Amino acid sequence: TPADAWRERFELLLAREKVFDVQADRARQQADLVELELLAAQLNDAAAQAEVALRQARCFEYLGDFVQAFAAVERGLHVAPPSTLETAALKIMAAGLHHRQGRHREALVWCQAALETADLPPVHRLRAHAESLTGVIQTYMGQPQEALEPLELALAQYVQLEELPRQVDVSVNLGIALFMRAESGDWTHAYSHLRRAQGLAERMGDIERQAHIGNNLGWLAYCLGNADLAIEHFTFCLTVWMAGGGKLMTAIVRTNLGAAELARGDAGRAITYLREAVAALEEVGARGQLAETRRYLALANLAARDMDAARHEAQTALDLAREVEAPLDEAGAQRVLGQIAFTAGDLGAAEAALQASRQLLIGRNSRYELAQTMTCLAEALIEQDRHEEARPLLVDALAVFNELDAGRELAYATRVMDTIVT
Repeated sequence: TPADAWRERFELLLAREKVFDVQADRARQQADLVELELLAAQLNDAAAQAEVALRQARCFEYLGDFVQAFAAVERGLHVAPPSTLETAALKIMAAGLHHRQGRHREALVWCQAALETADLPPVHRLRAHAESLTGVIQTYMGQPQEALEPLELALAQYVQLEELPRQVDVSVNLGIALFMRAESGDWTHAYSHLRRAQGLAERMGDIERQAHIGNNLGWLAYCLGNADLAIEHFTFCLTVWMAGGGKLMTAIVRTNLGAAELARGDAGRAITYLREAVAALEEVGARGQLAETRRYLALANLAARDMDAARHEAQTALDLAREVEAPLDEAGAQRVLGQIAFTAGDLGAAEAALQASRQLLIGRNSRYELAQTMTCLAEALIEQDRHEEARPLLVDALAVFNELDAGRELAYATRVMDTIVT
C-alpha cells in the first residue's frame, strides 16, 4: 500500500540522515529532512513528525540558525503527544538553544521539565542527556562544582546504555567542568577524560567529535603554556567545522585561535581571528559565547596599544556577561578592565575593577581564574608601593599555578613577585 511504501521510505531516510549528520554532510542532510517532513505528514504520524522536527532543529543549531531551530522545536512540541519521549527530547533541544543564546536559567527550567516527563524511564538516553546538559549549563553559570554530579550521572547512564557517542560528549563536558574548578589533580583528571573521549571518537570514525575534543585539548594546551600545540589543535578543528558549515563552532574555535595567537605574541593575527568570531557569533545570535570573545579582543587591542578599542570591547564584554548571568565571564571582563586601567596609569580604577573581579570569583570554585585576578591585583598594589598587601596574593596565585602547571601564568606571576621590595 502507499502507506507501507511511505513508511519504508521514511525509515530509510531517517537512518541515512543520521549518517549524513555524523559525516557533517549538511547539504544532503537538509535534503533528506525536507523529504522526511513531507513523509511524516503523509503518514499522519505525530511521533514521526516530532522526530523530524527534532532533527531539523539539531541541523539548524549546527548551522547557527537559531530562529529556524526554535521554530522546528515549536512545531515538534505542537504535534508531539504529551508526556512522551519525543516531548522530552524536544524540551532538551529547547534547553540547549536557550543555553547557546545565553539564557541559562531558562535552559535549566527546560532541562527540569524534560526530566519530569512522565514516560521517561529511570535509565534512558534522554534522561542522561538532560542531566548532561544541566551540568554543562551549571558550568557556564560559574558553578563547576555543581556541574560534576549531573555529568557523572549522565556518563554512568551512557556507559550502562552502551552509547559511545554520548560517552564522548559527556567526557568532554566533564573535562571542561574539572578544568574550570581547578582543584588539585583536576587538570590531570580532565586530560584523562579528553584522551578517553578522543580514543572513542577515533574508534567510531566521528570527525565532528574529534574536532570537539581537539578544541578542548587545544584549550588545555593553551592554559599549560603551549600556544603552538594549542594552535595545531585549533587549526584542525577550524578545518573540520568550516568544511561542515558549522558557523557556531567555527566562531568558537576562532575565539580560541585568537587567544592562542595573542599568547604567542601576534596581536594583529589575534585581532583578525577575534573580529571574525564576533561577527559570526552576532550573526547567529549566540550571545552566550560573545562575552568571552570580546574579552579576548579587548586584550588583543590592549597588546596592540589601541586603548579606546580595548576599553570598548572590555566594557561590551562586561555588559554581555551581566546580561546572560555568566559570573566567570563578568569576572574576566572586570579583570581586563583593570589591566587596561593599569596600563593607562589609572591605578585607582585598576584596583577597583580587579577587586570587583576578585569578589565575583571568591567562593565560585574557579581557582585558576581567581589566581589570574590576584596576580593582576598584586601588580596594581605593588605600583602603589603596597608590597605587603601584594605578597600574600602572589603567594596564593603562585601556589595555584604551580599546582596546575600553568606555565604562562606561572612565569608572569613570578616576574611580578620579583618586583616586590623586601
